[in-house]
Amino acid sequence: MIPLRPRASLLSLLALLLLLTSGCAFGKAMKAGDEHLAAGRYSQALNAYEKALKLKPESMEAQAKVAQAQAGLFEESSRKATALLQGGDILGAIEVGSEVHRRLPPSAAKDELINGIAAGANARIDQEVGQGEYGVALVVIDAAAKGLPTWSAAMEGRRQQVVARWVEVLEGLGESARKAGRPGDALLCYAQIARLTGVPAHLARRDELRRQLDDELRYVIQPRGQVRDEGFMAVAPRLATRDPGPLLQVLGPREKGRAAVQLGFSLGRPTFQTYRSDDSKSVEYQSGTRQVANPSHESKQNEVTDQERRLNEAQDEVLTQTEYVEQYSEDVAREGPSPNTSTGAEQNLSNAKNRLEAARRKEKEERDRLQKLREELRDTPAFNEEPVYSVHTFPVATYTLRAEIRLQGDLTHGDGRPAQGFGDQLVTSASDETYPAQPVAGVAEDPLALPSQGELADRLWEQARLRIEAEVRRSFDEHRHAFLAQARAAKSEAEVIEALVAYVLLDPSSVEPEVGDWLYRLRRIGGVADLLARSR
Repeated sequence: MIPLRPRASLLSLLALLLLLTSGCAFGKAMKAGDEHLAAGRYSQALNAYEKALKLKPESMEAQAKVAQAQAGLFEESSRKATALLQGGDILGAIEVGSEVHRRLPPSAAKDELINGIAAGANARIDQEVGQGEYGVALVVIDAAAKGLPTWSAAMEGRRQQVVARWVEVLEGLGESARKAGRPGDALLCYAQIARLTGVPAHLARRDELRRQLDDELRYVIQPRGQVRDEGFMAVAPRLATRDPGPLLQVLGPREKGRAAVQLGFSLGRPTFQTYRSDDSKSVEYQSGTRQVANPSHESKQNEVTDQERRLNEAQDEVLTQTEYVEQYSEDVAREGPSPNTSTGAEQNLSNAKNRLEAARRKEKEERDRLQKLREELRDTPAFNEEPVYSVHTFPVATYTLRAEIRLQGDLTHGDGRPAQGFGDQLVTSASDETYPAQPVAGVAEDPLALPSQGELADRLWEQARLRIEAEVRRSFDEHRHAFLAQARAAKSEAEVIEALVAYVLLDPSSVEPEVGDWLYRLRRIGGVADLLARSR
């Protein structure tokens, strides 16, 4: 049966170690808190003291230190919040109030501080609404609702009021713009209303205005060319099947529509030429074998010779020890019998016999070793077969099929811009080498494998498509930036807004920063590129 006392002692020791470790961590936490407190870092001090109190909840010292750090943090937060409110940094003051709410226990002073920050937030909201900065007011409302939970319900009520007021203003502006024939301004207003409310009626009005503007702004390209022009008939359909952009459209060669630009181009039929160049290629191949001396055989021969020498030495040793045995045997015979006494002659004879026996064993070992080496020598060939390599050179012909065509085109703009001409000599080619089989070198035949003329022509059509699309895009970008120039030269805010909205709608993914700032100053609506892109 296992004794219980040692187990109890072990548990006691573990408990003691745990207590010591906890005490050490408690002391470190308290010391860190004291250092932060002395330096006026109340938030860090509170963190340290709370850690210590968690380790020793019953510690009166830790409880007192926590209360001291909380008091310091409250005073610091009060001063900071007052300074931020006086400086107009309402978001900073709300952040301070959020920390007070999270870190400090309930108290009348805490409620008074948070209520003061909330009052400052309400005053700022009223100020922003009065200046028409509804978006800024909503930012303050959202920050206060999140950072000051005791005011979240009240802030939600304020949000509804501000949104309702902003929607009312935007609807008035939007309807006035729509009736005045300014769909861009109307879309800007209703897109923001839809973002604020998500009401189906507002979404429908936004989408209706967007469709109207899409029809007005769509940049339509009409290709022109000869039906008998093989290149035109191959490339024009490829341009139409691409999706160059939401408001950039290239019609098919037989498709009719209201086009802003006439795209004329011709390619004709590609010409093909085949070129041949002759060269040679060399390969190394095994042309035979030859016999060369086997170094292992020579090594085995040397081992046999050495072993024969060692066997001779062993045999000589046997003869020598045999002579000693014979000599000492004669000495013993001369001395005669000597019962119970070992003479010197008898001792010499015994030693000689032992040495003779050892020499005979050594001779047998050397003989066996020699026999084994002779067998190994017999099994090792005197010569090895070695491959012989040669170089074979043979003729190689390289054929190059080259195709080229001349692209000539122009873009004729309906807005009065000068025609945009372009042209390029388009070239593509393919090469392959060929040679007959070379049996002597084991080289297989390499037949000629050039692409067909149709495949090369297809490459030319693709080059032409890319080149024409680049010209179309350049024409479109010039058209789009003309709206920006129009806005800069406009005499009224209404003209500016219409031009800027058109500029954004044509490509919301690439909007100059000044455009967003400009529209914000005019309509107090932020993020217009994202707003109009999402309202598609």
